[in-house]
Amino acid sequence: MIPTSATVAGPDLAVQVQVFRDNEPVITDPLHKISVEGIADLSRVPYAAELTLDGLRPGRYVLQVTVIDRIAKTSASQRFAFQVD
Repeated sequence: MIPTSATVAGPDLAVQVQVFRDNEPVITDPLHKISVEGIADLSRVPYAAELTLDGLRPGRYVLQVTVIDRIAKTSASQRFAFQVD
């Protein structure tokens, strides 16, 4: 039997954004569900968000974005270094 789109479950993706200083989290956003409706290439899922950096002291930080597939029980993270002057 060939599965139909009604019986094939897509990924259940959620994203978490964190900011670290000296390997300690200083900002942790709660998980946000990502809609994958209409996305043909699930290896590249677009995501945008605003993150308030008010109150961060001058210094070096790391932004970490983690995407979790709750069905496949997998995740992928990307880290970006930045500095607040």
